[in-house]
Amino acid sequence: MNISAWSRVVAAMTLMAAGAFGQTAGSPGEGLCAVPSNTPGVMQICWWGKAGRTYFLQTNATLNRDTWSYTPVLEGGGNAVLSYSMPSSSGRMFARLVYTDLPTGGNASTADFDGDGLVNAIEVAVGGTQSDPFLADSDWDGYTDGEEVLAGSSPSNPGANPGTAQPLSGNVNPDAD
Repeated sequence: MNISAWSRVVAAMTLMAAGAFGQTAGSPGEGLCAVPSNTPGVMQICWWGKAGRTYFLQTNATLNRDTWSYTPVLEGGGNAVLSYSMPSSSGRMFARLVYTDLPTGGNASTADFDGDGLVNAIEVAVGGTQSDPFLADSDWDGYTDGEEVLAGSSPSNPGANPGTAQPLSGNVNPDAD
């Protein structure tokens, strides 16, 4: 390959990379993109973060509507590109943004968007409650997620409620060691 051809390849690769991270406020769907990283099994997820908006990231390996799960990504927009490295052990991974314009009181992690008594960060934490930060009763069993955690049952299992307490696995207190 001669120097001129090599320069065009480098320029094309640079433009492709710049375009992938060049989201703006006008990009469709907040400009969500997934770009392979240099590390096998890791994707770089990026999007335009609109000021005043709180973003949650969900992933799914199958696109089955019942298998989307929240990642521990909870980010407030600031009119800038937000970016996260997402490892995946599956052969494919899909990502989507869930966002709200609800006021956070200054901190999206300690806000409780669904009013269930659990802060958003606990609801999406790895090893946390695996509950939905936008649904006060994530398993639709008639008990709020906060009531279930206080009673020692699982807010993501409709068969476990304060009347049939099944202990949670993992730590639901982000301040505990």
